[in-house]
Amino acid sequence: MKLRKKLFAVLEAILFLLPISATAWTAAGNRLTTQFAKDVDPNQPLPDYPRPHLVRDRWSNLNGIWSCSTTVLNATEPDRFPDQILVPFPIESSLSGLGQRVGPDHLLWYRRTFNAPELKAGERLLLNFGAVNWEATVYVNGQLAGSHRGAYDSFSFDISSLLKADSEQTLLVRVYAPANGPAPRGKQSLRPSQIFYTASSGIWQTVWTEIVPKSHVTSLQIIPDINEACVYLTGQGTGDPDQSICAEVFDDQRKVVARQSGSARDKLRISIPHVKLWSPDRPNLYALRLTYGKDSVDSYFGMRSIALARDGNGVNRIFLNGKVCFMFGLLDQGYWPDGLYTAPSDRAMRYDIEMTKAWGFNTIRKHMKVEPSRWYYWADKLGILVWQDFPAVTDVLVPENSEDVKRSPAVAGEIEGEMQAMVQNLVSHPCVIGWVPFNEGWGQFDTVRIANLFKTWDPTRLVDDASGWNDRGAGDVFDQHSYPHPAKPLQEKNRASFQGEYGGGGLLVKDHDWNSSSSYQYAYFETSQDLLLFFTEQANIIHLFKQSGLAGAIYTQTTDVENEINGLMTYDRIPKIDPSNLKQVVIETISDP
Repeated sequence: MKLRKKLFAVLEAILFLLPISATAWTAAGNRLTTQFAKDVDPNQPLPDYPRPHLVRDRWSNLNGIWSCSTTVLNATEPDRFPDQILVPFPIESSLSGLGQRVGPDHLLWYRRTFNAPELKAGERLLLNFGAVNWEATVYVNGQLAGSHRGAYDSFSFDISSLLKADSEQTLLVRVYAPANGPAPRGKQSLRPSQIFYTASSGIWQTVWTEIVPKSHVTSLQIIPDINEACVYLTGQGTGDPDQSICAEVFDDQRKVVARQSGSARDKLRISIPHVKLWSPDRPNLYALRLTYGKDSVDSYFGMRSIALARDGNGVNRIFLNGKVCFMFGLLDQGYWPDGLYTAPSDRAMRYDIEMTKAWGFNTIRKHMKVEPSRWYYWADKLGILVWQDFPAVTDVLVPENSEDVKRSPAVAGEIEGEMQAMVQNLVSHPCVIGWVPFNEGWGQFDTVRIANLFKTWDPTRLVDDASGWNDRGAGDVFDQHSYPHPAKPLQEKNRASFQGEYGGGGLLVKDHDWNSSSSYQYAYFETSQDLLLFFTEQANIIHLFKQSGLAGAIYTQTTDVENEINGLMTYDRIPKIDPSNLKQVVIETISDP
């Protein structure tokens, strides 16, 4: 028996050292897939550089087939890794190749080898994670690289000192993904039904390494000021805070239009001549090259402003670039039937935004999820305004007209840390024009203080303190939810009136549904024509309310999601209504009377 165990252990070791064949990967199940599933290359899914706001040339993508194991909660590193998983798809998803549920009493382990590049004197190797749900502990060659909590923000470790010379490196990631308790998780659920969906545990965004000099840029904040025709640039970095920093700005013809130098500890003010404004109609972007000592990164920005002000009739409106902008858009959940939290490809991420634009909308409310950086890049490039939700802590669903949840300082601090990380990660994207800390009372706590925190972290954007109900009078908008018909706007002295959710017309398309026996919607229709008529009737009401002071409205929703069938597209991204017919209605709703 002992001999058999030894032989088995040796075999395990040999198998681990052998390269994992991508040809062995297949998607799990055949419940429902999108057209974009065919884009997935198991050798390297999602191959694009994952962080468009801070781009480096010398990088290596670690997406692909990893070994995987699930253990009980208190287990140490397992001896065996019997499964293969396609990173970065959540383990519950079809595209992961496993489609397995991970409960709060288990740990998820990932392991792979990689070849580290040869580092020259003064160079370092960073290991980056786009996002891991929820707590990640990372080891390189058996040594702790670091740990991170939070499902929606990126993190990195300098692993230079952990590398072996002239050898393959072993990367191990331990993940705890409870999908319950007081941690931000949005609509993820261990018991998905109605408006809550399958959990997306583990690594769900790109993993990559990149070579940097010892002194290098770690983050970048770009804030436009169209009144002063300039941008303010703040770069965080390692090394000497007095290190010189130089920024070059390029127009769309790659012509240098501005250049500014200064100390890394200072905020750079860069004047932009002949400013080309960013808007949904004209999403002009400027390229940026930042040099920090020996480090050089590429980025971009858009020149735009967003503000709350009174129109000529004294009504509070939302102003984009100094002009009234009626925000008409879609509730967008960002779920995929084959990848869950992770879109099958970059083309898939772009497609949802392109369809929203094709329908004529100018706004997306990104609901209960923070997307990968490339989603916001496409929103910037294609031109769409984004209200960004913070993914709710749905341990407590607070009823209407109820008081806020009481949270301990430790739990509140954890949540606020993730809130601030979201703001810091997205602050340079021109598409993002507002923050939504709470939705329909889900986990809502210290509302006024939290709304003020968002204003402190980012005074350049709007804040919707409580979308739906349990409004506390904070922020810039009074936001109502009303299904299926929109609610009459209520004008306030210091805030704009907003319809944060309405509509929800349902149409089940056979063979393109997730669960026809348990569908959910707010009004059901039998045909595409009936759904278009419903949308048109509600849009006419929105247009009427706009004249009465409504500043914007969000229709539910972009796509069906699992049990919900109230999308303008099916869950597998088949349009239910001819885009040209829908666009005419949307344009008339947005346009002035």
